[in-house]
Amino acid sequence: MLKSIKIIRFKDLRLANKVTSVLLCVFMGGILLSRAALSFLLNYTNNQVQPELLEKLETKLLPERVPAYSAWEVFEKFHADPSYNDFFIKKKQL
Repeated sequence: MLKSIKIIRFKDLRLANKVTSVLLCVFMGGILLSRAALSFLLNYTNNQVQPELLEKLETKLLPERVPAYSAWEVFEKFHADPSYNDFFIKKKQL
């Protein structure tokens, strides 16, 4: 009925498979780290910047109130460096 499951150990893999596994882990770690950094920036804007700007908001719309604004500003600072010219950010609109 149940087939036995063969467990493959890392040390039993060929070199190409080991390199692929390590690169995949590094790539996924980088994605998770960048997601955490952007999430931190958005939370910072929501929790720290917006309360300071609420009274000014009654008279005009301030871009600092939008959570993605701080992430965009940080991205623009990175993009000014020539070594980061290949990076891009996609704004999602509703």
